[in-house]
Amino acid sequence: FYLAYRAPHTPLDAPEKYTARFPGPMPERRRQCLAMMSAVDDGVGRVMATLRELNLETNTLVFFMSDNGAPLKIYKTDSPLNGDAGGWDGSLNWPMNGEKGMLSEGGMREPWIAHWKDHIPAGQVYSQPVISLDVAATAVALAGQPHDAALDGVNLIPYFNGENKTAPHDRLFWRWEAQSAIREGKWKLLVGGPRSYLFDLESDREEKHSVLAEHPEIAKQLRAKLEAWASELQPPGINLRPMAKTWEEYYDFYLDGKPAPADTPANGRKGQRKNARAEPEGSVQGWLCRNGTIAVKDGALVMTPAFGTKKAAQFLTHAALDIPGPVTVTLRVRASQGGAGTLAWRTTEQKDFTPENTASFDWPAGPDWREIKVHLPVKGRLIHLRITPAKEAAGLEVRSITIAPLKGDPIVFDFNKHASSP
Repeated sequence: FYLAYRAPHTPLDAPEKYTARFPGPMPERRRQCLAMMSAVDDGVGRVMATLRELNLETNTLVFFMSDNGAPLKIYKTDSPLNGDAGGWDGSLNWPMNGEKGMLSEGGMREPWIAHWKDHIPAGQVYSQPVISLDVAATAVALAGQPHDAALDGVNLIPYFNGENKTAPHDRLFWRWEAQSAIREGKWKLLVGGPRSYLFDLESDREEKHSVLAEHPEIAKQLRAKLEAWASELQPPGINLRPMAKTWEEYYDFYLDGKPAPADTPANGRKGQRKNARAEPEGSVQGWLCRNGTIAVKDGALVMTPAFGTKKAAQFLTHAALDIPGPVTVTLRVRASQGGAGTLAWRTTEQKDFTPENTASFDWPAGPDWREIKVHLPVKGRLIHLRITPAKEAAGLEVRSITIAPLKGDPIVFDFNKHASSP
């Protein structure tokens, strides 16, 4: 049985029954997306309830997956629901990089769930790469039919139940229009027209740092395997056509770090505000508040503790930076009650925060804006920063945050302006 839900595809049209489940300030397209996904959740629940009612759950294998990443159109514009049927669908690909139409992880790494009561151990996360092509091959095997050489996939059940400890695939391939990609173990080579990128998905699943220059031999070997595979396709070749302008803009923005096109947005409407990369819900210019919430009010980022308590220290965090160290962080702040705070950072080589990667500062109290400047002896590239005020601090406001490397341009988050950070 094949059930293809439209949600959360555009046009966005969730009724009030579902949008009421997601109150509070957010882009209306985001609310519609969450509402439509909630409706899907209800629908899947009805399917599962019916299987249980008919005592069919133990002999029914269920796969749940998506087809591609969200179409962010770079700008994630909250355009009128009835006036832009092909716009942003309200979904987010964060923390994956890219969007629908790309072979980056944000374009094709999807939710993928398998459920078979009493046959697949529940609650596990299977870490090896699988692909939607495996569904057909698995179904054929479970039906007792011989393997069909026309199917590229494999029967996944021996891998999911622990009978087979190896990886289902030595490598995976993709080709679409002007793009192609190969993944082998932790390595992924992505080719878009004349551009090539090599990513270590074990340490950089967000595809922020191409290591092609550092590992040219690995890239060369993967390219040869990709070309050999593509030569067997009809028509052959790793690129079927030149890169379209939209894809060039996507690659410029997501993979090469260039500014979004100011006058010719990918969604075709001129003059729209540029957004930063796909950001987590509840963030402001990429900054999140843990143990609290943030909102821009009167030109400042206002921090509010969760549930009005001070039991857990609130802190600001930004996990999508890429700045060479050392750096100097300058905060323009004020507070009704200040105190000693800390700055903590993490680099590309570190999976967790370490005690030595911290610096202290004093958050002054008073009605006037005060400037705090802290030097961080970062070794390597800073990718994650936390700003933790004193636990007893109150009335916290941030006008701006500037992160300046020793060489190169500073990154400025100015909450007194309506523009996104670079």
